[in-house]
Amino acid sequence: MENYLRIDGKENATDSLQKAAEFLKNTKSDPLYWKWFIVAIHHAIYHFMLLALQNTDLSGIWKEPEKLVDRGLSREVIDTENSQNKLVGFVEAFERIQETTRMSGYVNAKPFIANAGHKEAATRLNTILRNNFAHFSPKGWSIEISFIVEAVSPMLEVVEFLVLNSGRLFLDEQQRNGVQSDIAQIRLFFNDHKV
Repeated sequence: MENYLRIDGKENATDSLQKAAEFLKNTKSDPLYWKWFIVAIHHAIYHFMLLALQNTDLSGIWKEPEKLVDRGLSREVIDTENSQNKLVGFVEAFERIQETTRMSGYVNAKPFIANAGHKEAATRLNTILRNNFAHFSPKGWSIEISFIVEAVSPMLEVVEFLVLNSGRLFLDEQQRNGVQSDIAQIRLFFNDHKV
């Protein structure tokens, strides 16, 4: 047995996607696995966005202090070693992957072109689903499975784009194949369980 857990950003994102696919299968026998699916798929999507936004100097993924933004200073002035820095949130990461200036920097790199469906899905997944599970308040809550499917399906396109077409996320062949397989499993499950 190892004495340490070692994980990096790529393993973090790919493992969360894999766990989301596993949790989804478990919903057949235990509907509470929908909660874990939502948490895991949100986590995976968020971390794939961060991987795509991260520059080689680790910039591009941090909240920018207002005083620097107000003065028009470049995002590179952020001290990435400062423990006071905070990662951008899910919604801001989603907005940033749509910006040409943030998604350039490599040959053939390009931003994600989101439509209204992607934007609505990002809000549903983050604000309504994930946040309510992560910060669950005393209540009874019923969620239509179709609502979950509608929130997640467009966001799978985001992950596919980031991994396969953005030119900003560099996974090895095994990791790319794993991502594609996990997404295919999730889509197959969704197709077999239309409500």
